[in-house]
Amino acid sequence: MLLVAEWITVFFIFDDLQDLAITTGRLDDYDRLRHAALRVVREHGVAGPVPPVIAALSNLCTRTFPRNSPVWQRRFELNLELWLIGHARENAFRQAGRSPSPEEYPRLRRDACTVLPTVDLAEVVEHTEIPDALYFGPAYQEIIATTADIMCWINDLHSLAIEHDT
Repeated sequence: MLLVAEWITVFFIFDDLQDLAITTGRLDDYDRLRHAALRVVREHGVAGPVPPVIAALSNLCTRTFPRNSPVWQRRFELNLELWLIGHARENAFRQAGRSPSPEEYPRLRRDACTVLPTVDLAEVVEHTEIPDALYFGPAYQEIIATTADIMCWINDLHSLAIEHDT
């Protein structure tokens, strides 16, 4: 359970760093950080001097990936990549000064939030693995998408005033 709490803390830190980059006009700095994070995810950890948030992410990856099956690792890596790429897509819309279309918005929010990797971490807490046939089936994917929509839209309503001001 502590491991999951640490992951969620890192997710919140990345969210705050993205918000800071947006409000300060330093999206290039965040993009470099996001690329470093993608490298950590793909390599399941890195060694050497890195920014503190990347070191924390690396530490979590080295503690999380090896304890799970290759099937779970692939899914978790994919969902972490979707999250980080989702941030890039959100930032691209902001830099372009436009909002995603109503058709684009749900997918963008689902990808940019951390529901997908958090759902994967629930398997770690429960010491069980959902088989790919069930995980990628339409019913389970609908559950995950609905969960992401609810969490994201609640967050969006909570953050509306802040987003409007920026």
